[in-house]
Amino acid sequence: MSNNTRIPACQKYIKRIQNEISKSIYITDRKISEYFKSNKLPLELQEEFGETEYDFIKETIEIMPRLRFIYLVTLFEAFMKEYMKDLEIDKKPLVQKWDLKNKQKDKKELEYINTSSSLLNTQFSKFIIENSTKAKIDNFGFFQELGTLRNCIIHHDGVIIKEEWIKLLENNCGKDIKVGDKIEITDKILSTLLTGAIEFMALSDSNNWKS
Repeated sequence: MSNNTRIPACQKYIKRIQNEISKSIYITDRKISEYFKSNKLPLELQEEFGETEYDFIKETIEIMPRLRFIYLVTLFEAFMKEYMKDLEIDKKPLVQKWDLKNKQKDKKELEYINTSSSLLNTQFSKFIIENSTKAKIDNFGFFQELGTLRNCIIHHDGVIIKEEWIKLLENNCGKDIKVGDKIEITDKILSTLLTGAIEFMALSDSNNWKS
């Protein structure tokens, strides 16, 4: 690929996030909620479930931010794999460089670093891009927590089980969180991460990558 060509994965996954997640939050969910809140349940069901059809399906609607978060993580991993394929980036030497860089940091610096070399770790993915291209990914505060948040949500039902996760999640979840707290993916957190993902991909779409 020549260095004056856009990177196909970037615009492809920006569009997918916008079309498959963002639009549904701002349009579909609102319309669904309005519709079901306006419809009454039969009287024989109201005592058990509540007055409206929305009361009946409320838990189904409330879980949607979590499901969309999980799908966002899936799209991000697919993006990184295609991005690396587009630019023929070899992950192995970058993993070694990443590990060496983290070993040279002191304990205080490592409090805010997820050292995993998984592509689901956005800190590592940022490292891959900035060390393979001339792209510079700024304004990274909230989106850098995607990998740790994903681990917490998927593997531990949102419960913070490690002390070291607290500093790795404070941008999205606040500085008052503690071990044992349960994190919920709210519309606000999801919206912030969607914006972060789109910005990450846009900034990665540099036409001045390193040879």
